[in-house]
Amino acid sequence: MNILLLSKNFNYGGIIENIITLSAKLNNRGHNVIVATYKGTNKIDNLTNNGVGHNLINFNINNPFVFFQSVKKLKNIINENKIDIVHCHFRVCCLYMEFLQKFSKIKVPYVWSNHLNNIPHSFIHKIFTFSGSKVITVSTDLKEFLIGKLGIPADKIEVVLNGIELNDFIPPDESKKLELKKKFNVEGKKVITLLGRLAEVKGHIYAIQALAKLKKDYDIKNIVLIFTGEGKKNYKESLIQESEALGVLSNIKFVGHVKANEILSISDLMISPSLNEGFLNAAVEAFAMKVPVIRTNTAGYLDMAEVCVGIEVGDTVALAKEIINIVIDNVDTTDIKNKAYEFVKNKCTIDVRANKLLDIYSKVIVK
Repeated sequence: MNILLLSKNFNYGGIIENIITLSAKLNNRGHNVIVATYKGTNKIDNLTNNGVGHNLINFNINNPFVFFQSVKKLKNIINENKIDIVHCHFRVCCLYMEFLQKFSKIKVPYVWSNHLNNIPHSFIHKIFTFSGSKVITVSTDLKEFLIGKLGIPADKIEVVLNGIELNDFIPPDESKKLELKKKFNVEGKKVITLLGRLAEVKGHIYAIQALAKLKKDYDIKNIVLIFTGEGKKNYKESLIQESEALGVLSNIKFVGHVKANEILSISDLMISPSLNEGFLNAAVEAFAMKVPVIRTNTAGYLDMAEVCVGIEVGDTVALAKEIINIVIDNVDTTDIKNKAYEFVKNKCTIDVRANKLLDIYSKVIVK
């Protein structure tokens, strides 16, 4: 099968990691996979190193000249590679495919994956939301959003949970764990990790405030709160200022871009106080590493509610309480960690996801 995946950018984030993992898996199964994106980072090397083709397309609908130029380029890619199915990972990419289907001889089917909750859904957005033959969404919550806010028929939507390469997330032995603790300079510490980019939507401020609540009643000198990823400089500076004002700056480490499996190897707990999510890939990675997870009940929570701890957005009291239970009081989390691992193994591997997507692709092509 010749498969074309479209993404409007290729910067850091869960969507891009998903595309990288998925394209590599499909390619390894003998399918010809090409990814077309606009702006990107060195993440593009992750594609080419896995034998996946890459093309640059500017998915800009604001400039008519660029739009028609990109449509032509997309048409050429489809024809030259005899593409059987196009998988759009951003809504704007669907507009290009819809234009090609209506105004050219290109009749290749396409599907749309919606990865994000609460995307714009005004009357105008509804009119210009094209979704192809099928809509694939990454959580039960997102399916309800698409039905209720964008009016997409329920029978057109398939829920396919995100997946990871399980072999990339194997808990290390004690010697490797000690080596990594030394690398991140957290020997002898209890480590809480907020795994994700440095952006306001990830709720770092609530993690800082929860840590400050702990400090009122507990000695937290041996607790380290790790923030991963990169973001805008002024946002990082605002987090530093808030941490300093609340007296917890010495408990916080900014480590930048790291390998998820490495940072989770040394983590006693992963937290996600996000304001908004589509699914939360980081939780799945933590489950695979048998690290307990506290997350907000944003999109994706319903699918994993039985294997993690859920809190309301902005509820720093609840977040602090759950951190106390797991990190300070050392409540036994063995059962929930084992259940979480089984959840990943049965529902959230890249093999499971690839199987479901290939089945959808095949049915769409046949139609």
